[in-house]
Formats: sequence, C-alpha cells, structure tokens
Amino acid sequence: MRTREDINTLAIDSQRIDSPELAPVEKSERIEQVITWAEEQLSWLEPAAKKVLEARFASLPPNDTAFDPSMSIEDQLYGDPTYDADIVKQGLDLRKRATLGFHEITTSYNDKIDDSLEAKEKKEHIRTALLEIGQEFGFVPIAPSDASDPSDRWLDMQNSELEPILGKVDAVVIPGAAGKSNHMRLADTIRDIEAGIIDTDHIIFATCSRKVRPDEIKNLTEAGFTTGTNNFGISEYNLCEAACEDLLGVSFDAMGYAAYKVENPQRIDHSSFRKTTAVIGGKMVEIHVVQTSQDGRLDARGFEPDRADTRDTFYGLAGLLPEDAERIVIKSHDTWVNYQDVIAREVFELGMDIDVISSGPRRSDRVFYKKDEHGRILTDSEGEPIMDLNNAEQVMDEIAKTYQDIMKLRSKAISYREKFALAA
Repeated sequence: MRTREDINTLAIDSQRIDSPELAPVEKSERIEQVITWAEEQLSWLEPAAKKVLEARFASLPPNDTAFDPSMSIEDQLYGDPTYDADIVKQGLDLRKRATLGFHEITTSYNDKIDDSLEAKEKKEHIRTALLEIGQEFGFVPIAPSDASDPSDRWLDMQNSELEPILGKVDAVVIPGAAGKSNHMRLADTIRDIEAGIIDTDHIIFATCSRKVRPDEIKNLTEAGFTTGTNNFGISEYNLCEAACEDLLGVSFDAMGYAAYKVENPQRIDHSSFRKTTAVIGGKMVEIHVVQTSQDGRLDARGFEPDRADTRDTFYGLAGLLPEDAERIVIKSHDTWVNYQDVIAREVFELGMDIDVISSGPRRSDRVFYKKDEHGRILTDSEGEPIMDLNNAEQVMDEIAKTYQDIMKLRSKAISYREKFALAA
C-alpha cells in the first residue's frame, strides 16, 4: 500500500476508472451513479438557469450574445439539453468566456448612487430571481446571519451547515483562492474536525502559482492576516500556506514533488508541494499545500491563462491520496461550492472511483435585509423582512458554469459507459 512518505518518487494514473484492477461491475456502478446524479441535478438546474436568463433579458438585455431580445428564450434554443447548456451559459456569460476574473466583471447588479429609478428596478428584478433560485438550490444562504464564534465572524462567516459524516474521510481538499477565501475554507475545515463532523487526518490545499493582485493583498493585511513571501510576487500558493500559518501557527517543510498523469496518457505532469502537521481537535493532521502547473491550455483570446483551473489542481494532488482512498470532502465556500463539487465529481468520482462530499461556509454578507433611510428593516405585506442579494452577478456566473459543467459531466460519463460496453 502506498504511503504519503512515498510521494517524492510517485507516478500515478489518476484515471482509476480505467485501471484493470477495478472490476467491470465496479466501473459500471460508478459510471451509472455519476450519470444518475448529473441527470437529477439537471432536472432542476436546467429550468432554473433558463429562468435566470429570462430575468436577465427582461431587465437588462446584453448586446454581446447571439440572442434576439424580441423573441422568447425557448424559441431560440434547440430543445436538446446537450446543446442548450452551452447556449444558455453564453447568454448568462459576464466574464467573456472565462477571459475575465471576477474582479474584472464590468456588470454589477448592486444598486449605485447615480442609478436611475428604472435602472434600480431592473437590477432588483434580476436580484430577486437570483435570490429565489440561489436559495432554492444552495447557491446562497437561506437568511442573513453571523457565526456564533468571534473568529468566524471576523472572517464574515455563518455557522457550519455540514451534517456529521459517519466514518473516516481520507482527506479534506481545499481549492485555493484569493483574498480571505483560503482562511474561510480552512477555518470551516478546522471547526468541522474539532466538532467531530469530519474525521480525517489529512488536509490538502489544491492551488497554483497565480499572482495575487495588490488589492487582494491589501485586504488581507488590513484584516490582520499574512500573505507569505515570494521574490516573484505573492501567489495563490503563498496565500494557502499563509492561511495555515495564521490559523494553525505552523511552519512548512522543504519543497517536495509529485508526478501525476492526467487524461492524456502520453503526458506526465509534476506538481510541487510543502507539508506540515498540526493538532486539530486532539488529533495530528497532516497538511499539504500543492502547487500545480498549468497544462498548456489557451483561453478564449488565445493566451495562456494566469492560473491553473480547478481540474488541473485536483489532478495535481491525486498522488497524495492513498491508493485505496474511498471518500474525500471538498471544502469550498459560499456560491462557489456547487461548481467545485461538479468538477470534483468529474475528477475524483468518475475518474478515480472516490466518493465526494462538498461543503463550505456561507458568507455572512451574501444576503441581507433591506433597510430604510433610518436603518429599519423593511417588511413585506405579511410583515416578513425583505431580503436582498449582494453581488448577484457572481451567483449568476456560478449558476451558468454549474449548469454547463454538469451537462459536460453527464456527456463524459455516457461516453465512458459506451467505451466500457464496447470493451466488454
């Protein structure tokens, strides 16, 4: 059995579903499980995404899509979900086919001081639709609230929502991010381990060398957090290490390296990592921060992106999981949990026959109660407080991405089914 001490010389095939050691019946069961999950998700997400698209066009029709605002949305779709997912995603796209980062989105559905009454009404229409759908399908919190613990409130978090997981978890995987996101995701992992909700002895940060913007560094330092050091500029990888140092008071070992295969069997890539240990909830937990290189892909503009995508970073940490790994937790946060869950199911469930549970802390400022000029909470006709949504454009982007990638996951799983049927 492989141990984590073997990692420096490790070369693995991350596509365990193709492994001859995995029995045909196990392969078939996993593939069918993924297809069933994807189709269940699509049964509600497909109409939800279309409803968001209709709300966008009814309020603020974009001028950079192929949609004709004079026609209904349904009349401009193929009627085949496999094709329609891409079309709906394009109609909701605010990041120009992922060439823009979240901070570069020029569209904002938050009210501005100089907005006209008409503009405010149109933005409110979109926010209302996104709030309703987001709450129904887990993209945003059900209500505003603050965590009961002061340190969690400092991170703008709500209380943990994860139900206790019975049995051992092979690892908690934390996708790397910017700003306070790494601190939030790690803090939620720590409190789940301390509360006995998650039983694990391994935390892995899945990250890359994306350079961190000056405003993100400023926000962290002003909040009292560290950002790590790097002669070539602070990276997302540095922030993940810094989050561990801030919250757990640890220091890291020298750099190690792991080899891993992606879906292209002709290419073996390498990720680098550093590790440490910390006592969490009375148990010794090993922590790896893994930096994955980019795979040579180009973005919609024909340029190399500034970061590895989530799939890249998940493949890059695969060698740190035990050969007989059965279950992992993906710890994201806020509106990003759903999308990263889909990618994890593609890489780990469909690719490696490992069960995935996804969770993450809710941001305390994602939803809020509307107030009048005197600071009093506004209520509806039934006396219920009226909620509103902050940065609704981020939620729109995540709904669109999640819808499109679940469809891609379904198609990929079906192709696996056909492949193994032919080989039988």
